[in-house]
Amino acid sequence: MPRCEFCGKNVALPFHCQYCGKNFCDEHRLPPNHDCAGLAEWKRTPAPGVGIRYGAGGASAYGGGYAAAPKGKKPASVPFWKHPYFRIAVVLVILFLLILIFILAGGCLQPGGNNVTVPASQTPALPLTLPATTGTAAPTLPPATPGVTSSLTPPPTLTLACTPSPPLTTPTETSPPATATPPFPLVTGRVSDDPYPLQASSLAGRIHDLINEQRAENGLAPLSYDPALATLALNHSTDMAENNYFSHVDPAGEDPTARGNASGIFCIKDYGSYYTYGIAENLYQNNLYTSVTDTNGVYSYAWSTPEAIAQSTISGWMNSAGHRKNILTSTFQSEGIGVAVAADDKVYITEDFC
Repeated sequence: MPRCEFCGKNVALPFHCQYCGKNFCDEHRLPPNHDCAGLAEWKRTPAPGVGIRYGAGGASAYGGGYAAAPKGKKPASVPFWKHPYFRIAVVLVILFLLILIFILAGGCLQPGGNNVTVPASQTPALPLTLPATTGTAAPTLPPATPGVTSSLTPPPTLTLACTPSPPLTTPTETSPPATATPPFPLVTGRVSDDPYPLQASSLAGRIHDLINEQRAENGLAPLSYDPALATLALNHSTDMAENNYFSHVDPAGEDPTARGNASGIFCIKDYGSYYTYGIAENLYQNNLYTSVTDTNGVYSYAWSTPEAIAQSTISGWMNSAGHRKNILTSTFQSEGIGVAVAADDKVYITEDFC
């Protein structure tokens, strides 16, 4: 049986001193009672408290207990305003009030000033390949309020592009002559105070010249101007202007190739072992002016010259991968361009390739 190393008493469960490493009885278990060699270290160790225990290494670890309150006295309650949840609720209420004030104040603010002119920026072209999704029409200008000066801008410029159908391996067909004509007259925009009245055919011709300049700069042969493709393009531009949409697919569900076939235009390229079939198309939506200012119900327009409209159209197409690819495709030999002006002064431009 183990013995106490201080008094020699037999002990069934001796106490092991962590300071000197020896075993002692209950009477001599504390370091001061057995002349412990680690007495000085024991004196530096804080006395045990509620919720604190000592491990074998002498380091203290908090057990989560709380000191008991004196008998007959209840612990004091924490005031509600010091409770953490109350403080969180206060912060949330303040944030809600600030947001509410900001919303109410923002809704009451009205623009002021006498004359403000905001230029209309040309949105870069957005290339898409067939089948193209229906474009979103830009909103019309709101009515002017008497006595209030505001600035209005024309709808943003949008563009779409499509590419020819993939190669097929079927026999070649001949292209019959096209005799398509516009199904309805060209839409005329409001040009009463426009110092640069727009001639649709002249603008189409200028865009055609600029297209061939881009091809020449890239070492490609010029495109011939095909009257049948020009009529097909004019029909689509006029349809978009009349029906206020912007898409390669018309309301009847026909894409450029289907519209061409319906008009007797078949674009087939025979390469011996295969051939391509289909009409490629670029679209652009421009405006007759770059900005408009409303001063007490009197509108003042910053009208664009036909040359500015042509240049911005070419720039938009060449800065778009899909449109640029159509313009610089070496296998295309001809094109047709149609321009129509809508009643809200939008300029719809269609370019068909074969």
